[in-house]
Amino acid sequence: MAHPGLAVAFPLVDPTNDTTLPGAAADLATPDAQDLRHQMQLANGFAGGAAGGGWTILPRIEINEAFNDNVLQVNAPRRWDLETLVTPGVSVIGDLPRLQVRLDYAPTVEMFARDGPQNSLIQQLNGTGLVTVVPDLAFIDLRAFAGAEAANGLIGGIGPGGSLGEAGAGTLAGAASNTLGIAKNNRTQTDNFGISPYLLHTFGDYGTAKLGYSMSLTTSDTTSGFAPSPYPSSNTQGTSLVTTEQIAEFTSGDVLSEWQNALDVDLTQTTTKTDQQVSATGTVSAIPRTTIGSSRQIISDKLSYAATHWATIFATFGHENISYTTAGFRSIDDFTWSAGTDLQPDPNSDLTVSYGHQNGFDSLQASGRYALSARTTVIGSYSETLGTQLEQVNSLVQFGVIGPNGQFIDGANGAPLLFSAYQPSLAPSVFHYRTFDLNVQTILDRDIISLGAVVSEQTSVGRGTQSALDTKSATLQWQRDLRPDLSLTSYAAYTTQSQSGGGGFLQSLVIGATLNYILTDTLTAHLRYIFNDRNASSVTNRMYQNLVVVGITKQF
Repeated sequence: MAHPGLAVAFPLVDPTNDTTLPGAAADLATPDAQDLRHQMQLANGFAGGAAGGGWTILPRIEINEAFNDNVLQVNAPRRWDLETLVTPGVSVIGDLPRLQVRLDYAPTVEMFARDGPQNSLIQQLNGTGLVTVVPDLAFIDLRAFAGAEAANGLIGGIGPGGSLGEAGAGTLAGAASNTLGIAKNNRTQTDNFGISPYLLHTFGDYGTAKLGYSMSLTTSDTTSGFAPSPYPSSNTQGTSLVTTEQIAEFTSGDVLSEWQNALDVDLTQTTTKTDQQVSATGTVSAIPRTTIGSSRQIISDKLSYAATHWATIFATFGHENISYTTAGFRSIDDFTWSAGTDLQPDPNSDLTVSYGHQNGFDSLQASGRYALSARTTVIGSYSETLGTQLEQVNSLVQFGVIGPNGQFIDGANGAPLLFSAYQPSLAPSVFHYRTFDLNVQTILDRDIISLGAVVSEQTSVGRGTQSALDTKSATLQWQRDLRPDLSLTSYAAYTTQSQSGGGGFLQSLVIGATLNYILTDTLTAHLRYIFNDRNASSVTNRMYQNLVVVGITKQF
């Protein structure tokens, strides 16, 4: 299967990889990159792909029949239903001299026997592409993302490659649709499409220069009809974000020996339009069309010194000007600085830590992966950022790469990216985000054990009423090979969420198991059971739910 880093994200700002050229492979020795075809070849097309030039196209279809004893996800009256989910999918890997593509598309059609208004179409797409217009000079980066999740942020994942702990604790392991069991009025569809033409050229040992432009559209909408509109339009699109960005960068080469200097100019403009807001309980409220704009003008210079072959120290300084037209936001116009180190004790371990001042506040940034042994890897990060929720989604898509299982992963450490378009009661708004995530995975001869934790806080920024949302999530997944053709995956996920300003609290517990049987090389059958329990400060938002799912997957 192709390596995890076909296309370099634009703009490239990874502090440990400033001179990466398009098409360079990211050395991500992540455990999920191991050969697990005997367990997963039909769960995702990428695991069954073959390395090499040309095209690899793997179509598939998954059909599920589900019994749901609380299809509306309400406290009372409980209502059961039978649900049919049809998910045609295709994984595409293209490796040509002037084109690299990695794409996984798997839309899901949900049809209900008793509750026709719950019928829906869920778009699920992860994709990147890199077009080489002129070798060693002109390139075009293409990115696409689509997926759905629970509007209250508790259960559900985004994208066809969703895994337990991604985008909220409760993504259903192995399910073609990560929104299985989620009522339509508690579901949010999020999409992102971007194009980035740029020039990149290396001037011998003197350095590498990059000049580029980027434009992207990000949308988020509750599924009120059969399918959300893929483009922003009045009274149909919850929130849309248009982002344009211009960058210029020059990074010195080997001429400075152990020293390296990188000068960056980054100019970003956004326009956000909102027609509705989602409360902490998932209730959708229509609001008049609200438009806010933002502007970021950032100039920074980074000086690095390779102290040893495994340790680099660096310092940055610069200036930022950040403004939002939303009420109460005070423009930021100040100097930026940071100091940190990048440690690479062995080929499978890397840690980058820095502390400094940017986005108007002092903060710690850390990201790393560490191989405890040949079988166990720890991946974690801590970050503080500033922006709107759709800006967060757009940033993840722009800086992620497509991993072996078809989902967006962090290009720095290989961890699944935590997409979330959950909208608290203040919308639109600018937030200060603090996020810590940790993943531990052990691969044994017949077992894969994964443990994940996420702690996040988003606080509104402005002179008005402050709103803070705290989320804590823990997930555990155990995949066991019972026989070469039979595997069992069991999982549990717990999430607690609290919001100030009268938002109350929500708690979610998801427990489930999936039995997967390989009938032939291209056909599998599976049996799933999922229990979902939700507790809340409001009695009406408390509920429990049982799902039994039987399905088959055919790969062509």
